Amino acid sequence: MNEQGLSIGRDPLQCSLVFPLNVEEVSRKHCTLWFDESRRVFVLEDHDSSNGTFLQSGERLVPKKAYELQSGERFVLSGSRHWFEVRDARHI
Repeated sequence: MNEQGLSIGRDPLQCSLVFPLNVEEVSRKHCTLWFDESRRVFVLEDHDSSNGTFLQSGERLVPKKAYELQSGERFVLSGSRHWFEVRDARHI
């Protein structure tokens, strides 16, 4: 991840992790994930995606609000198909 984070979505001009255009449940720029090195936490933000970004607990992220994730926690885009797990390399 770079300083701006890892943007996830269908638009290759805005995102570094790109879904195919036909995966319509994922927005053009769905969410961004970055790592706060000083606090050793991941930070996840939804970009007002149509179908939402959800924490492992099922909680839907409020758009434009930063959520902290610890190493080993998971999140999903648009329901239940596109899961991601964050891992701090120091805890592998």
